[in-house]
Amino acid sequence: MKKIYLITAFIMIVICNQVNAQNLLGDPSFDESTNPGGFPNSGYWNDSHYPAESGAVLVGDYFNSPPYSLHVYTDDDSNYHAWSAPYQDDISCCPGRIYQGSAFICTPSEFSWQPGSEAFIKISFRDIYHSEIIQYESPHYVSSYPVWESYELITPSAPDGTEYVRFIIYLERPYGIVGQSIINVDDCFLTEVPTPDIYIYPDSLNFGSLPIGEIITDTLVITNIGTDVLTISNISSDNDDFEINITNFNLNPDESQDVLVSFSPSSIGEIEGSLTVFSNDPDEPTVTVPLIGEGLITGDINFTSVPAWSSFDDLYGQVSNADSSFYKVAVYIFVEPAGGWWTKPYAADPLTTIMGDGSWITDITTGGIDEYATSIIAFLLPNGFDITNYICGPDSACSTLPDTLFNYPYAIECRKPGTRTISFAGYDWIVKKSYEITDSIGPGPNNFSDSNENVFVDEDGLHLKITQEGEDWVCSEVIAEQSFGYGTYTFEVNSRIDLLDENIVVGLFTWDDCSPFSLDNPNEYYREIDIEFSKWGIPQNEFNAQFVVQPWDTPGNLFPFNIQLSGDDSLSTHIFTWNEESIDFQSIYNNTVVSWSYSGDNIPVPGIESPRINFWLFNGNAPANNQEAEIVISIVDTIPVSNDNTIPIGKTNLINYPNPFNPETVISFSLPQNSKVEVSIYNIKGQKVKNIINDNLIKGKHNLVWDGKDESGKPVPSGIYFFKMESENFLEIRKCVLLK
Repeated sequence: MKKIYLITAFIMIVICNQVNAQNLLGDPSFDESTNPGGFPNSGYWNDSHYPAESGAVLVGDYFNSPPYSLHVYTDDDSNYHAWSAPYQDDISCCPGRIYQGSAFICTPSEFSWQPGSEAFIKISFRDIYHSEIIQYESPHYVSSYPVWESYELITPSAPDGTEYVRFIIYLERPYGIVGQSIINVDDCFLTEVPTPDIYIYPDSLNFGSLPIGEIITDTLVITNIGTDVLTISNISSDNDDFEINITNFNLNPDESQDVLVSFSPSSIGEIEGSLTVFSNDPDEPTVTVPLIGEGLITGDINFTSVPAWSSFDDLYGQVSNADSSFYKVAVYIFVEPAGGWWTKPYAADPLTTIMGDGSWITDITTGGIDEYATSIIAFLLPNGFDITNYICGPDSACSTLPDTLFNYPYAIECRKPGTRTISFAGYDWIVKKSYEITDSIGPGPNNFSDSNENVFVDEDGLHLKITQEGEDWVCSEVIAEQSFGYGTYTFEVNSRIDLLDENIVVGLFTWDDCSPFSLDNPNEYYREIDIEFSKWGIPQNEFNAQFVVQPWDTPGNLFPFNIQLSGDDSLSTHIFTWNEESIDFQSIYNNTVVSWSYSGDNIPVPGIESPRINFWLFNGNAPANNQEAEIVISIVDTIPVSNDNTIPIGKTNLINYPNPFNPETVISFSLPQNSKVEVSIYNIKGQKVKNIINDNLIKGKHNLVWDGKDESGKPVPSGIYFFKMESENFLEIRKCVLLK
């Protein structure tokens, strides 16, 4: 059910004073013969050129017989003169009003008003200080003989700032005429033309943020501040997310109508629209009201059953915290051999309907090699979302998914490409497999085999091979099923990795198929941290090993070096310790330690990455020597750590020095209180080598010495060791290296 919100506004409209629209200057049938007092009194007329020399106005029976006349005296000079007079005081007015003025004037008279003289009327709109804003004039009539003329004037709407209107009769005589002039004026009046005038409050509506599918309502008030009936012929919205409850009505002067405007977002983010109000207001026949709101998604989407890699089962999911009737699900799968992302179930049917209980089902294996998808993602999209530009298929895949989709709730699952599982070094590993032996996938690209011949475990460790099957070369990779995040990752290799064929690569690394979600997104670079051994196809390459934090081509993210083993000593140990502030690398071999610490901008944040080991061909090229190859990994170990490389339950400042060491090292720590403490040494296989102490110690600093020997007093070989300090309140583990 939709949630409905109501916004109530208290609105006060200030309307300017209104006056009777008719006969503002008196009776339109005015005749001076019957109402001579309707004329202005003496002093109203003004010589606009020579104000100080203005003549007076006489009202009355100049010839003792009707019609009565206006008499204007002039000076005895020969200058040009013009007279004007307001027919009465300024009248209160409002912006938007329209006025009609009229007068019936006869000039010149049979006396001294001479041919060539003219008359007209003016209407002047004035501000609060009675200063003129704008004036309008009627046509001018210039007469050569006495004749009655009708003077008519209808103004446009009074401009903003108008407070008063003034009606003016304007008379003008030519040069050289002196003495008195006589004119006749009749039927002189000013009328306010009945006019509708629309006023809308507020002038825009902002609905704020609202979850998709819910409704909020606000009020728009339309008022007629004019003097005639206002007809609202239509109100239209240009966005379906905004609706109105009424579209047409009439308003008498001073009447108002509440218009309810509802907002129900169909997409996330800012949503804009507008209402257009059509009316018979002569000045504003259309008024636009801007509308704005924001759509939010509060729902969640999750997978409830994800089919295994290579399975043809359906994908099941659940939507929660949202009214499912307002949403659909868009599902995409990533199939590397098929070129990228594909819409499921079909490009022609890209959206999955959600059932009433929030559950949904999608068939994700509707063609091609869909069962070999390694990434599956489902987006919760509102019904109003236009999926047209976000369909991947049917003819070609999308290399990336648009960032816009990731503004919506989504669920993602990454499937490791393989069905065979092996156990090694205390962990379960998926053996990577191409969907067909002739299929090429990354890295390389290459073909990967999960056969027992190419990948197996025995007493020596994990064996990975590169072999030839017919004309095809196949490679090997194993993927840990568990994710460890920050910590120390140790790999012991028991093979002559310094003598690899120039086209062969060994990789000891972390990788997260689910990051980034769009493949060209640089944010996490698959959380890839590498220790690699290869000449990268260059026989004379001076380096055959490297430490890498991806992206490798960013300056400072790659440290190359040359590893040289000797004789029958094929054992080498390779470590990286990953924490929030740095990634510290070490390769230890033949009493040599190569170290590099990275603290740049590309340290990844833990996700669902896992350790991986692969044995592959650079650029998919066959070995230069055309020989099959094998490596043996004797140890893999991971120790999750905090940002200071410990598992702290307390703080003891546990360190050892020197490190690396030969033949002995000092283990130093501090106790904040009296405690029973055990300190033991372990090898890289997790086997206890020696117990250093297991006793009650007083608080304070303590130094213990390990002489590089086991419990029986025999010297231990070079390599990596861990010393663990444990008490009731503390547990810390440190790494040390013995070099002989």
